[in-house]
Amino acid sequence: MTHYEDPFYRLPSIPASFMSTYQRSCLVCYLKHYIDLSDVDQGLIAELEQEERSVTARERVLSGGDAVRMLFVIKSGWLFQDTDLADGRRHLVRTLLPGDVYGLGELSNTHASTHLTACTDAVICPFPKAALSTIILRSPRLAALLLDLSARDQVLYVDRLRAASRMSAKSRVLSLLLTMLDRLRVTGEGRGDAMDLPLNQSEIGDLLGLTNVSVSKAMVELQQSGVIERRRSRVTLLDRLAAAESVDHVDRYSSLDTAWFPDPSATG
Repeated sequence: MTHYEDPFYRLPSIPASFMSTYQRSCLVCYLKHYIDLSDVDQGLIAELEQEERSVTARERVLSGGDAVRMLFVIKSGWLFQDTDLADGRRHLVRTLLPGDVYGLGELSNTHASTHLTACTDAVICPFPKAALSTIILRSPRLAALLLDLSARDQVLYVDRLRAASRMSAKSRVLSLLLTMLDRLRVTGEGRGDAMDLPLNQSEIGDLLGLTNVSVSKAMVELQQSGVIERRRSRVTLLDRLAAAESVDHVDRYSSLDTAWFPDPSATG
């Protein structure tokens, strides 16, 4: 039995040198945006990030059908979940950015439903599923936050379906850019209204259900109409609020409903 499988496992003391990772942990930075994290919470997160694995751009981290034994904290870089369609095309299900946890949506599965692929060079921190048992027992409030994040993903899928069924290619691309910026602003990686977008046009098309030509045309239209500015992979929204209003964009990242969470004074 590993320590993660022991329901009475107590988090060991963590060396002072490792405690400094609290300050540079994308996951801590991400979660602190929504709730105050206790020392116990940060210790539990530190446990998840003890092991690091470097992956290179376009490397397949996990293939659909592989046994799901580990989850991953995304420490740096971008990854995406993708799947192969019956006609040979690829569909990008979602992107994963620093601070995201891959695998929360796969908890009920014994085998992966999609591939996990690195979009850029990245660093991921693998941890076993059973580590979540320790979080549930030691910090119900932190467990509630992870549940909230997983639930938000379902709302985001609905947003994507609505966009695919009702929006033009130009609006869908703009909506994606707004969503990406919302995500990056939480961890401070989206500076102002600008971001580095490592997805190429083909990958954006695979994510939005558009052709490469449609994405290219949409980007040109957005630039020519003064909505965005592009310099290589750097994209700047010139008037983010007006852009958001034009596509009825809802920021799902700046806040979450945490009112139902357990009382922090009764946990930890």
